[in-house]
Amino acid sequence: MTNSRASLTEVGRLYRQSEEISSKIFSDYNNQSDIYSSGLQLMGYSSPLILTSYEDAKLKSNEIRGKLVEACSDLDPIFFVPALIDSCSAFYSANSKPDQSILGVAMKLSLTIIWKNTYMSKSALTRSYQALQRVINLSILSATIENIFWLWEFQDLGTITINEGSITGNSAFL
Repeated sequence: MTNSRASLTEVGRLYRQSEEISSKIFSDYNNQSDIYSSGLQLMGYSSPLILTSYEDAKLKSNEIRGKLVEACSDLDPIFFVPALIDSCSAFYSANSKPDQSILGVAMKLSLTIIWKNTYMSKSALTRSYQALQRVINLSILSATIENIFWLWEFQDLGTITINEGSITGNSAFL
């Protein structure tokens, strides 16, 4: 009986923490005008990032995805998976703004990679909110550039420029 009580206490604690983290994510990322800035800095890219071809976009996407998977492997899934599930649920039930849909996609991408990494168990896992912010920032950039290179397969997009807060260069992104 004691083990089940301890388990329920732990589940309750994780649920409260996930609500706190979810609220913090929304306060940090809601209406953020420089949504790409941190991701560009984490990758060491100059701003603006200029993509001139499909191959260029695919190369950048692979670089970012590698860094993202590495960053996700450091996160404690027991701590962050409930928070990201709660965040995704709250985001999609309360938010219908298409200009902020990249945050929802980024949270789902982060959740997917963190979940996959649970099978490659690592001993030193972090519960740092800053580590989660790194993951979300990389996910935002990764999802954006993946979208660009998938579009590039179907049409020549010309030159695409990713600034701190916007994408310019083709009417598909206006």
